[in-house]
Amino acid sequence: MTNQSRTALLLLLIISSACNESKLDQTSIIGAKLDPEMSEIDKSDRNQTPILLDLSKPSDNLYAWRKTRASLDPQEDVIFYWQGYIYHQRNKDSRQFPQGGYNVDFESPLFKFEGFNVARFAEDGAGGYYMVSREVSVYENPDSGEIINCWENSLLPERPSQSVMHVANDPVNFGVGEVNYTTLGDQVSFFSDILLAYRSPLADREELAPFSASDVYQSNELFNFYVTREDLEDPTIQSAPVNISWTRIGQYLPWMQMGNTPGKLIYHVRGYKVLKGLEALPSQLLEWTVNVAGPKFLTSPDTVPQGYQANATTWRVFKEVAEAGAYSPLCR
Repeated sequence: MTNQSRTALLLLLIISSACNESKLDQTSIIGAKLDPEMSEIDKSDRNQTPILLDLSKPSDNLYAWRKTRASLDPQEDVIFYWQGYIYHQRNKDSRQFPQGGYNVDFESPLFKFEGFNVARFAEDGAGGYYMVSREVSVYENPDSGEIINCWENSLLPERPSQSVMHVANDPVNFGVGEVNYTTLGDQVSFFSDILLAYRSPLADREELAPFSASDVYQSNELFNFYVTREDLEDPTIQSAPVNISWTRIGQYLPWMQMGNTPGKLIYHVRGYKVLKGLEALPSQLLEWTVNVAGPKFLTSPDTVPQGYQANATTWRVFKEVAEAGAYSPLCR
């Protein structure tokens, strides 16, 4: 057996073990019955009766969103995979663009960006649902697609070689409610436009100033989930096929060590719901997840949080790692 075959077999064994880990019995955490209106929809689903959804109704909207973002089965893990590119943008000097002629400046991407999220919509004990998930993403060479752990920062005059901190966020949880939508022919697009601003986890820490753009964290997260109405109304489908797009405009990442240098990052990403399971993910991404992030990122969290729980973010994780002395800014 070749080394490549052994690696593939090991991954399959780890995936199988992770996927077969028993989730906690949700009835021990949450015993409340679902809303009666929602129960009727679920009942018609079990009886294989065609469903005509009115997405302006909260119950129908939530039912369709469950099939889109996750599954009607609160125990089923659903995977979304994405890939795209990250660009940077700075204010340009007008002297770079003299009048006349064609002198457009097209920026090349800094990174290729690839990752996945594993989520389920667990019952929250109050007649609704709560999304529990974990996610990973890696920064890659934009030309070769190779995962990079040491990056030459051409945005700084000295072009330092910096240690890359990839994304391994646990948890990434949200309450589930009505979602904005629009109809595009025979498709439905659920969308979420999130403009964030809050006090940065790196604020007020002088030793972390080289890693922080501001004491205020700001970003714009723009999501689209595309699903056909036919799949949403098909009573035989518990988790519908879905394509996604995601645009993010935000500050430079802490590990880029840009300090308060003016500028921003622009992410342009697309992806889909992986209905064939973890084995269908790119092997490089799967191997990194198992060997670096850890096998727990192959499944969603077992429990539903009780009360407020802060989600993991790059900024929060970076602060923890840096304060623990586990981050080396420079690399070779």
